[in-house]
Amino acid sequence: MPQEEERRRDDSLDEASELASLLPDSPRHRHHGGSLSISSIASSISSFGISPLRNTSAAGNATTVLYFITFTVSFSGGFIELPFTRLVEDILCHNYYDVQSLTKPIDESLCKEDSIQKELVYLLAVQSTLWSIVAFAAAFPWGLAADKFVPRFPRSRESNNGPPSC
Repeated sequence: MPQEEERRRDDSLDEASELASLLPDSPRHRHHGGSLSISSIASSISSFGISPLRNTSAAGNATTVLYFITFTVSFSGGFIELPFTRLVEDILCHNYYDVQSLTKPIDESLCKEDSIQKELVYLLAVQSTLWSIVAFAAAFPWGLAADKFVPRFPRSRESNNGPPSC
């Protein structure tokens, strides 16, 4: 049966059919004996002309470390917002109920008053806007410098002919 199928496939390569191979350089028929091994998968990938990505340069390692640091700092910034929001809410609550001592506790359920929450949301929105303006002011000159001094298409190791292909 497999031999007959392979013969039909060879006969109908010019026709568009379900048995025609979609990849022109791929092997016609591979029999893996029911199970796939890592070496058979690797040989299949190499037969398609796909090379595995290897990043062994020192610059690539430094980039990976910088990505990790950026992710960690950004992720931890979210944990700072939780206690900060609670502290601001507590200060607003003390001002609303005109309690002079900030060390004197107020029941948290009393701080859920609409006017307190509106002021809290407003303050947090202003803070977020100010942080965004500062971030833009810090990042924009770096973007201009990158546009001016960094080549638009870095040359790849394999060819020096134009932009890299996707």
